[in-house]
Amino acid sequence: MTNPLDSYVTCARLVFSAEPTEPNENWDEFEEFEEIFRLFYNNLLCISCKQLLNDPCTPKKQHFSCQHRVCLDCIGKNRATTANCKMCRDFTLFEKSNPTKLVLKLFQELCELIKGSWIYEYIQKRRTNHDTGQSKSLNLMEMIDNGLNYGRNISIIVEDSSCPSSSDG
Repeated sequence: MTNPLDSYVTCARLVFSAEPTEPNENWDEFEEFEEIFRLFYNNLLCISCKQLLNDPCTPKKQHFSCQHRVCLDCIGKNRATTANCKMCRDFTLFEKSNPTKLVLKLFQELCELIKGSWIYEYIQKRRTNHDTGQSKSLNLMEMIDNGLNYGRNISIIVEDSSCPSSSDG
């Protein structure tokens, strides 16, 4: 698992440096963009519900060998995780993560930038050029749309960083 901020920086660099293409031309960096964007998106998913993180929690600093992320709601509902990580079985070792919340906001803004640029149209054209309609580009568009629709009311407020223990409720 890589650092989502690193993925954001790489992805944003590719988007900002991309030159508009003619309809029949290839964007030379598309494969690199797609790979990094997928990695970025997957690093922002909850290990329990597999959705974009809502009120993200990460392991406390002293337990940082685990880099999984989980929604506060999933901790509260004491949802099972599919990760084979000893630390993820004890959600009391997690705390709210304001840095991850900020990275999620960056993801949303990157998706807005992509949607408003020629890149989104390029992805749509690539999708329609595939026979099955189930290409990677379709999933890429869904990821971008999920980012656009994510947390319209996200508030970036520094809060108490402790997550409730699984016995709280």
